Amino acid sequence: MKRGFTLVELLAVIILLGALSLIVVPVVGKIIRENKEQAYQTNIQMIEAGARAWAAENVFTLPTSIDDYIDLTICDLEKSGKIEIDVKNPKTGDILFKDSYVRVIKTESGYDYNYVESGSSLTCSN
Repeated sequence: MKRGFTLVELLAVIILLGALSLIVVPVVGKIIRENKEQAYQTNIQMIEAGARAWAAENVFTLPTSIDDYIDLTICDLEKSGKIEIDVKNPKTGDILFKDSYVRVIKTESGYDYNYVESGSSLTCSN
């Protein structure tokens, strides 16, 4: 009596595992990309919430005419303690550029807060 697997059985298992990996790997990759995008959007919402908190404490600095705006950089928000220092972009793993900003625009109904990613500065100047 021989024990073990035949070559055909081993090939069948390898083919089955290969077919499963062709299905599973793209699905897992898609889930990872979607989760990184959700984490990125959550970071943006956190930054915009920090800008709202800053605005609540600096009401007299906000624009008063419709369509006027001010820009609050990541550095401004970090220095005021409204957001964490060195917020990372989950898509790339890099720290968000310090000169990216939230544009606070005066509208008829209040203020709009829009994050704008830009720049290349990695340190805040004092």
